[in-house]
Amino acid sequence: YYTLLRFVVCGAAGYTAFVMYGWGRIGLAWLFGFIAVLFNPLVPIHLSRELWQPIDILCSVSFLVIAIAVKKPR
Repeated sequence: YYTLLRFVVCGAAGYTAFVMYGWGRIGLAWLFGFIAVLFNPLVPIHLSRELWQPIDILCSVSFLVIAIAVKKPR
């Protein structure tokens, strides 16, 4: 389950970083690039459960904010 979740989050974060870079939003591209590296399933980063819980919450909030607040530039 966690390996599949890492693939999905890494792919979604990588794609979001690519789109944000194309839109000229470099800060958001760096943020989602970092999330993609953090959730990389090929070279996993091993942290304790106590560290992963707030990271998971912050990443999910980041995806929600992007989905709701960021609009495609004209």
